Amino acid sequence: MQIDVEVVWLELSSDDPVRESGPIPEGFTLERMAVAQPEVNRFLYTAVGGDWYWVDQLGKPLSWWKTRVDTPGFETWILREQGSVAGYFELEPTRTGLELAYFGLLPAYASRRGLGGPLLYAAIRRSRLTGAPLLTVNTCSLDHPGALANYKARGFREIRRETFTRDLPRQSPGPWPGWDSEGHRQSIPINS
Repeated sequence: MQIDVEVVWLELSSDDPVRESGPIPEGFTLERMAVAQPEVNRFLYTAVGGDWYWVDQLGKPLSWWKTRVDTPGFETWILREQGSVAGYFELEPTRTGLELAYFGLLPAYASRRGLGGPLLYAAIRRSRLTGAPLLTVNTCSLDHPGALANYKARGFREIRRETFTRDLPRQSPGPWPGWDSEGHRQSIPINS
């Protein structure tokens, strides 16, 4: 099905004020992955983005994922609750600083209020600790309904909006692409 998708690009310079969010809730930990593991990043991309039509990278080979996570300065941070993966963010070096390449919560945690703001604030704090002069991010009309508001609430400013027509499956692939919630195989178009 063809659908119009509005994409919004935002940025936050190292001189811009940041609006704090509450701390990471008690019982949760946030840790940087010490060893680059492209398989883990692809799992997180699928698990977090499956409900939001994150399908652009599903057809990429392992070598593409490996090149990304092996890039000097690339970081993956994982939010956990007593060992369970709750969410993550990736900071990817760019020509102008860092990009918050992927950010979000797994479905079991996406509906729990109070996690998105602290996780985003932690990503911003981490980007500032690296000395990056600029942190950029983009979101779109297919993302979580609270995504854009969360970015703006922390201090990101919108720099551009564009609408693109995309060819997408009738429903998002979910966190387990290729299978429906009852365990039946589905045909999912994978872009490369």
